[in-house]
Amino acid sequence: MVKALLVEDEAITRKGLLKHMPWTQLGIDEIRSEEDAETTLEISDDYQPDIIISDIKMRGIDGIDMCRSLKKRLPNCQIIFISSYSQKEYLKAAIELEAIQYVEKPIILEELSEAICKAVERHNKICEQQNMQVNYETSVLHMKNETFFSLLRERNNRDCETILKMAGLWNERCNGFRICIIKWAGLSTEPEYIKEWYLSTIELNKKEMRVIVHADFWDNTTLILYLATEGTQLEDRGQILKSMCTLADRHDKEHLHFLAIGKFCTDPSELVCSYQFALQAAQCLAFKGYGTSACYLENCEEWQGEWEPDEEKALRVAIQKKDLQAMEQVINGLFEQLIKRRVALNSIVRNSCLMIYNDIRAEEKNQLGIGYRRSMPRDEYIYILEQATTLEEIKALLLQYIRRTFDNNYMECRCNNPIIKQVITYMHGHYQESRLNINRLAEEVFLTPTYLSSLFKQDTGLTINQYLTKIRMEYAKAFLMEPNLKLYHVADRVGYEDAAYFARIFKNLIGMTPSEYREKELS
Repeated sequence: MVKALLVEDEAITRKGLLKHMPWTQLGIDEIRSEEDAETTLEISDDYQPDIIISDIKMRGIDGIDMCRSLKKRLPNCQIIFISSYSQKEYLKAAIELEAIQYVEKPIILEELSEAICKAVERHNKICEQQNMQVNYETSVLHMKNETFFSLLRERNNRDCETILKMAGLWNERCNGFRICIIKWAGLSTEPEYIKEWYLSTIELNKKEMRVIVHADFWDNTTLILYLATEGTQLEDRGQILKSMCTLADRHDKEHLHFLAIGKFCTDPSELVCSYQFALQAAQCLAFKGYGTSACYLENCEEWQGEWEPDEEKALRVAIQKKDLQAMEQVINGLFEQLIKRRVALNSIVRNSCLMIYNDIRAEEKNQLGIGYRRSMPRDEYIYILEQATTLEEIKALLLQYIRRTFDNNYMECRCNNPIIKQVITYMHGHYQESRLNINRLAEEVFLTPTYLSSLFKQDTGLTINQYLTKIRMEYAKAFLMEPNLKLYHVADRVGYEDAAYFARIFKNLIGMTPSEYREKELS
């Protein structure tokens, strides 16, 4: 889309050109006009014109000074001057500004049309060159990423030096290499910003550091970092690792992460080994949590899924008795053991936690009627369990589920009216739909909205909207136990398209913001 701006202080000339010039045929998609330089400079940042057609002698700032200022802001903007004056100083200024043409008044439309065509052609060429440059840089980056990841996947690769040189990731002076893995506590929706923030914060992108760096996301939470340098700054006690560990320990909420440090190597052929050690260190996230780091020397235990018999029995008894305090005590004890033993978060651990969940859900099913609020649907719970990255997250999720099931302070449905029970059951099955409303619920039970509202309020003491909001907030509490879910993800999962509105509702009902609730529960 080519945008042009006509700047002319003579109203007759300005209106005449706007009316009689065949702008669309000349390749102009949008044309605006102004009568002075001051207004033009004000609107240029927002309008971003590609072509300026300007008079030279105007009231206030003249066209030459205006175009000089515009060229600083919009260096690729094409300029056409129109003027009744042809002094050498004006012509010299036009050449200096690389103007397309200097059209003298009275204006001949054919001459101006020819100048505009030239401006459009030059603009299109610049855009084409810029697109080619972007495509080239994207291709180079893609090749570099593919080369890098293929190198990490292949063991015993004898051509490491050649591959790294081709990708621009190695030179003859490099004598130290290391792979690190950075796990972010939230889904990264802006990976380029995250990478730039990280590299600039630890100053890896400064030339004086003499470090070759390549960073790319393996998935939306895992950043793989390649470092190559000369000297000792990349060794275990070197300045680079100190800076990275200090940054990981900062507990910056916005950039909370875990650092896994691979083994230092002096030969690029050992990079795969460094990466494998980094993967091993990354398993320590399960028991160490975010805001920490682990080096390649740290080990973790592969748990085989056997709880202590006494504790397993104590948990079953507590569930059968619906003893909330005893259940919390056993769960805390079980996870305290796992963390103390430095257990990795593998499929066996997740399945064992899923078995605890199934026992609680079975007990819930036995004691509750159809009208009772359903806990989080099984598939949603499994999703959160699979996405959890630390033992503390899973423990918090289980405790949250137990409290939701057995704590009488949580919302229950004690109504006896089968119609109201049906409505509440429908709410629990469709709470995530933003368009769920009283009309839809009334259709479900074949009643008018007015009559259903009256019946519901009489039986529960709450309006339908109040009850639905409470249901959504209870589900939101459970989703907030998953640190990888951003606020807008949680809002969307419980039926709110506007995350800010969801946060206000949550605070009004729960007494704290979603972020404050998450921090309190996970701590």
